[in-house]
Amino acid sequence: MRGPLLPSEVSARDNYPERRNPWGQSDVSVCGPILMTEPELAFLLSVIPERGAYCELGSWSASGLSWIADRRPEVRCVGVDSFEGPSNRRMFGALANWGLRPNVDLFLGRIEHFAWQCDYFDAVLVDGDHHGFAVYRDLSVAEQIVKRHGVILTHDCGAPDHAEVQPAVERFCAERGWVIAQRCDSLALLRWFR
Repeated sequence: MRGPLLPSEVSARDNYPERRNPWGQSDVSVCGPILMTEPELAFLLSVIPERGAYCELGSWSASGLSWIADRRPEVRCVGVDSFEGPSNRRMFGALANWGLRPNVDLFLGRIEHFAWQCDYFDAVLVDGDHHGFAVYRDLSVAEQIVKRHGVILTHDCGAPDHAEVQPAVERFCAERGWVIAQRCDSLALLRWFR
């Protein structure tokens, strides 16, 4: 049986012209658009180990989380999102994605109420509220739940339409001892500088 399609394998006749809509890649194997470029997805996949745990703070419709879960079946993938906003269609997309994947868990609620054991995740992606104070808060939560030698990633860092993300990331790094170790498009990988 063939595995899920890569975004580049989806034909142009699908819902998103030229395999891309304004919000991300189209992939028929997941419910909803993936909000990352193909290079960002490949980079993210490369830093998530074959076994372990991965968390997304701000899962949107859990499409990207599900894309990762399909390629890392031995990894526990946890998505966190409040699903606040004018439309709850993305919550139904997330529930559909979760229902098809035994290695995906969803926390439907605000990050302030997300309680997870410290030092659990190998990688944590911060991609929730893009206001500076919220990015800093989410990075602080990520710092608590990532393993000692794990990584934190942040999406839309340096993206012109999300101007508050990069300054919040830089402030967090300066105050908490993390460094931006690598970048791929607007995806930044942070490591704790010892």
